[in-house]
Amino acid sequence: MGHGKVVNVSDALSVIKDGDVVAISGFNLSTAPEYLILELFEQYKKTGHPNNLFII
Repeated sequence: MGHGKVVNVSDALSVIKDGDVVAISGFNLSTAPEYLILELFEQYKKTGHPNNLFII
């Protein structure tokens, strides 16, 4: 993964590991990264990972 500020969902999910703290930002959910959240859930359903996350 590069050092840019914008990455694709696959790259973002690849760095989230079991037990991580994940901070998700958005203004009243209107700018929250909904696709990232949905893909994180889909990945968990398929693989069981990442688990034990603390989401802020």
